[in-house]
Amino acid sequence: MRTEQALLQKEDLEEELLAVEKTLSKRRAELREAERILHQSREEMNEAEEKVGGDYDGVALLRVSDLISCRLIADHCAPEALRHDSQ
Repeated sequence: MRTEQALLQKEDLEEELLAVEKTLSKRRAELREAERILHQSREEMNEAEEKVGGDYDGVALLRVSDLISCRLIADHCAPEALRHDSQ
């Protein structure tokens, strides 16, 4: 009887471990995508800075860029994260 229980517990743990590994893999993919979006946003910000030269408030531009980046990341990752967390 103990052997059966131990085997069932082991199988349950293995299933849980696989689920955690799958979730971790998805989170890593989401992080890579978020980093790609952030990098792209920074490149676009640099291009915008070059176009306007010195006739801008750099702090305001940086804040707008950061807000846009955060929004892009949130729009991309949050719905997926919410689906995983609610399961």
